[in-house]
Amino acid sequence: MYTPYRNSDSGYENPAFLSASSDTTWDTPAEIKNPIVPYPGFAKYNSDPDHAFDPITGRMVQVYRVVADTFNKIMIMSTGDAKRWTPATIAFKERNHDAVSPSLIIEPDRQAKIWYVRTGADGCSATTSSVQLRTAMPDSNSSYERSEWSASKPVSLAIPGFVIWHLDVAALPNGTGYLAFVVAYAKGLTCGTSELWLATSSDGIVWRTFPMPVLWRTMKLAKKRGIGTWYRGTLRYDAVSDSLHLWPSALAGPTWVVYHTAVKLSELLALLQVAQPTDFRSALFSLRSSSPAMVMP
Repeated sequence: MYTPYRNSDSGYENPAFLSASSDTTWDTPAEIKNPIVPYPGFAKYNSDPDHAFDPITGRMVQVYRVVADTFNKIMIMSTGDAKRWTPATIAFKERNHDAVSPSLIIEPDRQAKIWYVRTGADGCSATTSSVQLRTAMPDSNSSYERSEWSASKPVSLAIPGFVIWHLDVAALPNGTGYLAFVVAYAKGLTCGTSELWLATSSDGIVWRTFPMPVLWRTMKLAKKRGIGTWYRGTLRYDAVSDSLHLWPSALAGPTWVVYHTAVKLSELLALLQVAQPTDFRSALFSLRSSSPAMVMP
């Protein structure tokens, strides 16, 4: 699921469905008519879709955010075939902009978790933000569309000197923890000057972040492609090969682009765990590229 953002116009930002034949080839299936979610109307916009697989029903559950009537409304819907969807219902809502970039995980026991970012009314230019978590536990006969979500609970996910703006969370195999792919910008700037960071957690509540991002605006790779800001991405971990696959989005000149890169997770974490804040400051000035283990076509 993704949202087109032609010319950075939120009128196009309506969740759509793609399928992949490879890590870098994504297409709309012939039987699917995009967007899945229509334009919500004047002075409103959609954003930030995310989805997870329900292990009990075999359905794909999608959440997305609607900004309307001074609220951020987190919507939820599901499908068994990507063609027929349940009517979207409101999972929960918060005032603008206190529910940004929802990220959905469904555990093997069917507990659903949504992490999201609370920025307040300043949104993309906020000087501070926090990450919140809500959960739902439907019984075996209930759908997530009818579930009651818990009250929000703050989690300890923060990057010193930076404001978190978007994130995506992935569960590691066999209940061994979580990874988060985090969009954050330096305090005093805006979301149009963001870098991408990795965070780890054993429980989804207490998170570890690192002094270095994994992708930043002034790295040689980004400069070569004319990237002005990194934005929300998604991630997948293959435990057999220890490969962490990342699909970041970015604004390259006037055009929004999605890239793919892969890295050995153990090697990346080994680098991040010994990094110092001075390493990132040095990288900003020397335009040093990322680890040779990372390859972006």
